[in-house]
Amino acid sequence: MGLSAPVERSKDFRGTLRKLLARLRSERLVLAVVVVLGSISVAFSVIGPKIAGNAMNVIFDGVVGRTLPAGVPKEQIIASLRASGRGQFADMLAATNAVPGVGIDFAALAQILALAVVVYALASHGRRRTSWPASRSGPSTACDVRSRRSSRGCHFGTSTATPTEIF
Repeated sequence: MGLSAPVERSKDFRGTLRKLLARLRSERLVLAVVVVLGSISVAFSVIGPKIAGNAMNVIFDGVVGRTLPAGVPKEQIIASLRASGRGQFADMLAATNAVPGVGIDFAALAQILALAVVVYALASHGRRRTSWPASRSGPSTACDVRSRRSSRGCHFGTSTATPTEIF
């Protein structure tokens, strides 16, 4: 440990604050912009997961709906699941917007993802973008980037289970 002087409190906090504000007067506009952009960044940080959750719900509803028999009302499927003792699956199905026999609604998914792109573009505006040089000194694929960050290497979807096997 090095020798250091004890921390002293300001004897005149209000006077010190006035001096600081007087020195920053010329930077008022910049400080206001920083506060506004910081607030917007926090708002987008909250909105981002909500958008991702909505997209996952659309995909999940499509996968579940595709596994259900077409032409049979959802209420009838739920009743038959409860009768066969699969109450948890019936509760889960009742909580979804799945339509029996219908897969993923790509139009709704496209709208959600378009909103996500807009939010991402607004949130990342002004951030410094870095990229690897075109030479071979950097990674050539996203897999190379990921494998440099961890020792696990690159593992892409290796699961072979189909939606009907999951349910």
